Amino acid sequence: MSDIFQLTKFHNSSVKRKLVRALQNLVKAVICYPGKSSWIHCMPLLHFLDGKCKLWETASIDVQHEQHLPIWGGTVIENTNSLNFSALKTTQYDSQALREIEKTLNQYSEADYLLPRSFMASVCPDQLSTVVRFEVIPPDVVLATLCYFIKTDATIHNSDTENQTINNCLSAVIEKSKTLNKGQSLEFARSVWRCCSIVCDVIKALKKCRRFSSSSMNMVLRVALRYMHMLHLKYENAEFEEEVKKYRKDIHYFAAIVTRRAIKMIKMKFNWKDHRYTQQLETFNLVLSSAEDDGFVKDNFTANLKDFMQNKLKSEV
Repeated sequence: MSDIFQLTKFHNSSVKRKLVRALQNLVKAVICYPGKSSWIHCMPLLHFLDGKCKLWETASIDVQHEQHLPIWGGTVIENTNSLNFSALKTTQYDSQALREIEKTLNQYSEADYLLPRSFMASVCPDQLSTVVRFEVIPPDVVLATLCYFIKTDATIHNSDTENQTINNCLSAVIEKSKTLNKGQSLEFARSVWRCCSIVCDVIKALKKCRRFSSSSMNMVLRVALRYMHMLHLKYENAEFEEEVKKYRKDIHYFAAIVTRRAIKMIKMKFNWKDHRYTQQLETFNLVLSSAEDDGFVKDNFTANLKDFMQNKLKSEV
């Protein structure tokens, strides 16, 4: 790490550019071969020398993970050249390669917050369920990766196995919420806000899928409501509390997206020609169970659902 720090202090811009291009060419050569993992060792230095992030810098609130040029993922060099991971995405990393990658992530991710994002950009759909369990992969990065695969890889929409992949990713995000640093810090607030924002993108992506399971939608609602609850938590530090308010004000926007999706799930049952009230009530209870944490977010969510259900049943009589 000390060697990297010394290299990043170069003031000669032409030397930096040459180093960046040399590293870029090295990475490009390696990622052409499926299963190769050595490219990841170059990424921290590439990120630092190319000015993509600073050493030990924490992630900002930027959530532009769906840009055509994947700057958010740390795979764009010199703001124009995007690394092509298509070869790596065709096959799974073997167990030894995964061990090496996880070791590298554990060593450098705290210093280079873009490293987990770059790694997830190289993962094929079949291996998502495994790598999302890595402790060092932040929950917002898992959600952004899931959103990408749902929107761009048609095969993830159409089978029970792929629905299970979606559920495994969302389950990992829920588990990560239990171990996420809950200290009174702005970094924690920003991380939770990013998760709230990106899970809403996942909800929108799932909405456009031709086929997804009720369990998948229930899981994504659970994730959204869990992180919204965490964002609503008050800070004892008055200075932090004042700063966090600008993130917390977006809860109403996030809640509107989540509630609309939940109501849509129930409405779909009413739209069936041979619908039965037991089916609507089962879906209503399933959606209602998504809110697990007592507090403002749960109270608001359940109140809106109950109002809708009551009005809908009255109109059916």
